[in-house]
Amino acid sequence: MVLTPSFFLLLSCNAVLMAVLVFGFFRLKKMERRFAENRNYLETLADMKEAIDLSIRQGMRVVEEITLNLEPPEMERSPRSKSERDSSTPLPPPSKKKFSLFSQSSDKYEEVLRLASNGLSSREIAKQINLPLGEIELALTLRK
Repeated sequence: MVLTPSFFLLLSCNAVLMAVLVFGFFRLKKMERRFAENRNYLETLADMKEAIDLSIRQGMRVVEEITLNLEPPEMERSPRSKSERDSSTPLPPPSKKKFSLFSQSSDKYEEVLRLASNGLSSREIAKQINLPLGEIELALTLRK
């Protein structure tokens, strides 16, 4: 057998072809492994989707049951005229008692108003009766 340049050329082409085949084989194996991982991931996602869909369907059933069990609003149950509605729920009588802004803690606010009428400033009143300055100023503003 004679070693000619064409023989070396043919041998180098075969070597390159073998390298490409080996590279392709490993690339194919890597892609198959990724495909298997993705398939597992997709199966997991499909299972999760089914569980979520089932939960949604159960929730919809519960909402439908609750909706069916609820009474319709009064207006839909028995439509009545405006005068019938007004007469069925009378308004409470007006109160004779005078409304006071300071009714809850009237003692301390009466003290604030008394000290202010004696000419003390807001700061002096706050220090004397141990209340925040803002609360004193609000009480004096509301008095006006």
